[in-house]
Amino acid sequence: MNKEFFNIISEVNGDNFHQKVLDVFNFQAKSNLVYKQWLDCLGVNVQSVKTITDIPFLPVSFFKTNKVVTSVFDSKVVFESSSTTGVDTSKHFVKD
Repeated sequence: MNKEFFNIISEVNGDNFHQKVLDVFNFQAKSNLVYKQWLDCLGVNVQSVKTITDIPFLPVSFFKTNKVVTSVFDSKVVFESSSTTGVDTSKHFVKD
């Protein structure tokens, strides 16, 4: 379990929501290889992201073609999207 991430989200409240969202963004930008590569391709300087609206979203298609995780682990559960198009599904790998 990544304690850094859970420490960030366990402390969220109405007064610090904006800062905690930026903390999660910074954690993902540092720890999630797929997201880091996406930010690099976009030319995003992580330090320049100062507001929630500055945060680039990872395209949904990446969840169909990549294992989007912040560490190496054996998944306990994999959530899969419904396959309405009959093609690949999005997958979300859960450690705990």
